[in-house]
Amino acid sequence: DFQNSLELYKFLTTSMLNHPTDTVVLEAAQLICSLRNVTAKEVVPAVLALGPFLGSHKPTIRYMCISLLNKVSAQHPSAVAPISSEIEALVTDHNRSISTLAITTMLKIGNEFSIDRLLRQLTGPMMADMSDESRSVVIDSMRVIAGKYPSKYPIILDFLLAALRSDSSSNDIAGKNTVIETMVY
Repeated sequence: DFQNSLELYKFLTTSMLNHPTDTVVLEAAQLICSLRNVTAKEVVPAVLALGPFLGSHKPTIRYMCISLLNKVSAQHPSAVAPISSEIEALVTDHNRSISTLAITTMLKIGNEFSIDRLLRQLTGPMMADMSDESRSVVIDSMRVIAGKYPSKYPIILDFLLAALRSDSSSNDIAGKNTVIETMVY
């Protein structure tokens, strides 16, 4: 419960998010985001602390940050929105895992008008080269977006149909079931 962790939260936000060591800041942000019953307002300091790390030259740091932000954006998209420009810069990252997480995060925090552009970036070779785990993250994002923007359902449905027809996941029965469940959802 967040109320029981208030002292920990204060310590993390006042001392650890400003620490000179990257690892300490990243772990503090992760702890804040994992507190139970934390609100979007309470997550914002951790999100803002992660923003500068998205431009790190170290892929592991970029991956950890965007992975955490992707999880946070599912619960608190408004908390992640202030650093959308930093996240959008990762959409073209040479690391496919990072770029996939950046796109799915942008889909969760973006507006209705950015969906078409982001889905176009996911189609074609990028979707074909994705691991089953990355594909699952993308499909889960489609479920969130379909509920948030019902007017975009035809575009999302086309994307899901393309994912279902994709040869790269022909042996991934669980993944195809997830696509079908998302289409029906």
